[in-house]
Amino acid sequence: MIGAAAIIMNGLALVLGVLFAVLLYNWKSKTVGKMSGWIWAGAVFAGIMVFFNAIIGISNDLDEKRMKEAFAILDQQMIEAGNPNEESWDNVRLTIKTASVKRTIDHHVYVGNFNHEKTFKGKVYVALYKDHKMIAEDTSLEFTLNPGEKKEINIFSGPSSYDSYRWEWIGELQ
Repeated sequence: MIGAAAIIMNGLALVLGVLFAVLLYNWKSKTVGKMSGWIWAGAVFAGIMVFFNAIIGISNDLDEKRMKEAFAILDQQMIEAGNPNEESWDNVRLTIKTASVKRTIDHHVYVGNFNHEKTFKGKVYVALYKDHKMIAEDTSLEFTLNPGEKKEINIFSGPSSYDSYRWEWIGELQ
């Protein structure tokens, strides 16, 4: 599945590639020859497309790595604090992975429902703390978390360093 960012980046690459290819073709075909103009235009177009798609690939790899780490943390939380013998709130877990994107710090919220039969429907409130003082908070949009499901539900901006986080489920486990 192609994300909106990938479509935008490829669209930008296409526009820039065509623009630079046409300009370079016009310049090179007048000074060196038409065949050389076509070669330069094609090479510039291909180079721009490769550059932008490399950025998309690196971004996707980082997202995938962050998600795998978050899911491993959720699994570990379930082992340490969950109750596999009972359908309960103890089996609905949350973790936050922080990512720095240029000037902003994004906090990715991942959740997992380790119950076998109960589904969570609602929102989650998250607060970040430093030195026992709340420094950021966020409430997700409403979502559904089916039994056995793990997913990213929210991204919010905030400070880069925090000591701990707390969350509160706002919804029903049914």
